[in-house]
Amino acid sequence: SVLLLDLICQSVLLQLQFDTDVDVVALCQEGQFLMVGERNGNLHLLHVKSRQTLLTNSLMKSSSKGKTYLSLTLEKEAPHSGTYYMVLLTSTGFFWISCLQLARLQQAIEMTDFDTTKALKEQI
Repeated sequence: SVLLLDLICQSVLLQLQFDTDVDVVALCQEGQFLMVGERNGNLHLLHVKSRQTLLTNSLMKSSSKGKTYLSLTLEKEAPHSGTYYMVLLTSTGFFWISCLQLARLQQAIEMTDFDTTKALKEQI
């Protein structure tokens, strides 16, 4: 399970249960998006405020020898760009995903622009 607290650790913002153990977690875009990597190989992108799972992909099969995902890093590609890159270290290698348009995705969600939200999710 994953428990997300506010900045002063006094209130629970989000509590999530998953099918298998959680290996890695990363928070990005000013705390608006959460990425969670499960032991079964699933990688989830969640919108914190709406508590909505935006995307779930199974990137690899679960490892029989421990953790599937070892490390997850989400960083801005450039200051004030709103574009992120992700480095996901696995038990057998790594994934590098760039041009994650999280600021645009946040704007589309706020404006309830479903077409743009769908198009941005498909690019991930």
